[in-house]
Amino acid sequence: MTFTDTEEARRWLTDIIPEVATVKEVQAFNNLFKLVNKRRRGELGTVSSTWKNVAFTHSGFEALGISSQDLNSFPKVFKAGMKARATTRRIYTFPGLRDVETVLIRSLHYFTANASNNRLTTRPSGNW
Repeated sequence: MTFTDTEEARRWLTDIIPEVATVKEVQAFNNLFKLVNKRRRGELGTVSSTWKNVAFTHSGFEALGISSQDLNSFPKVFKAGMKARATTRRIYTFPGLRDVETVLIRSLHYFTANASNNRLTTRPSGNW
């Protein structure tokens, strides 16, 4: 998805921050899951959790109004984006995906994923 209104995008981000899982939270869940799974010998459904992740592209950070100094601190490969990586690393196809261009080549600003220990649901959240 892309941002077209910086202030609206910043409000959206402020609103979803409480829903976004931190790395520390996901790691804690993974550790608990492994312990319980081992003790219960693989019994399904004993421990479950769902969390939200948000990923931004370099152009997404630009659209959010991040300072030039901060933008310049990112590695070159991140600044170049997935389109450049796809052409240099030959990342063109994924199983079951017909229109790779809509995923890799267009200029995405952000991507959200609602994930759990037993499934992954991806859904772009809005278009500002």
